Amino acid sequence: MAMTEPFEYISHARLEYRDGYRRAYLGDVPEPVTYGVQGALRQYYGAKEGPPIASTLDHIVAGVAGRMYGTLAGALAGRKIPYDRTTFTATVDGRIVGIGKTIKIESMTVHYRLSVPPEAREAAERALAAHPQGCPAHESVKGAIAVAWDATMTVGDQTITVRSS
Repeated sequence: MAMTEPFEYISHARLEYRDGYRRAYLGDVPEPVTYGVQGALRQYYGAKEGPPIASTLDHIVAGVAGRMYGTLAGALAGRKIPYDRTTFTATVDGRIVGIGKTIKIESMTVHYRLSVPPEAREAAERALAAHPQGCPAHESVKGAIAVAWDATMTVGDQTITVRSS
């Protein structure tokens, strides 16, 4: 199937509450994802002490960033931009705020680190600028969560920072 043809995928999940934790069985994956709380979320929800376990909001932030990371890798490879895959990394900061009686992910920033040769700098900057629009996760949340990115690029012996507009 060509990527330009109409496509539909139905994501199925089964949710259950066991031993004080929410578990999600996603599609055909046999092991569940366990959801809990950590950090300031524990205080917000008044949860009892226990091991830190990522919340559903943590998973959303990481899921969007993970797909953006993969989309950028594909954009670089598709443009035949040589980059060091061993040092290409990303981190993400998601800002979760109180809105009335609930909380939500207000914004997130994905921070990339990558190295490209000097002759690939302009092409890499174009790939960075274009990758959010090619990312399914970004396109799915962009109306609800402000998503930004920045990249620290080593270009030859120079280090530059590029940011989303």
